[in-house]
Amino acid sequence: MKKILPFILVLVGVALVYLGVVTYQDATANVDIFGLNLKASDNSGQTAAFVYFGAGIVCWVFAYVLGRR
Repeated sequence: MKKILPFILVLVGVALVYLGVVTYQDATANVDIFGLNLKASDNSGQTAAFVYFGAGIVCWVFAYVLGRR
């Protein structure tokens, strides 16, 4: 059990970071019309993306700490 939990936490961390990247990409958009660059962003989507990033990193830290024991 001591070896499985850090491995599961690493996998969950990878999934959360991936979800954060996808969420961040969905929250921002760029449109180029006749040389004019328009940018739109969803602040709540970006906030959710950063929460996913943070949760993924926390999972990685816990996996590292549990793996060192």
